[in-house]
Amino acid sequence: MLDTHTLIWVISEKEKLSSQVNQTFSSPDNTFFVSSISFWEISLKFSTGKLGIQGLIPEDIPIL
Repeated sequence: MLDTHTLIWVISEKEKLSSQVNQTFSSPDNTFFVSSISFWEISLKFSTGKLGIQGLIPEDIPIL
């Protein structure tokens, strides 16, 4: 289960992650879970101006 901060880095700031972590997230053999609360938290922080996601708005975050 990814926490919200990690999710934000994975989708918008991969350069902040180590190469090993990037490889882990890039591998199709791995499955990751994200709580629905993370999407709520991102939307809340974005709407209050406490979060800027490089080139994205919360509605653009892929939910797979």
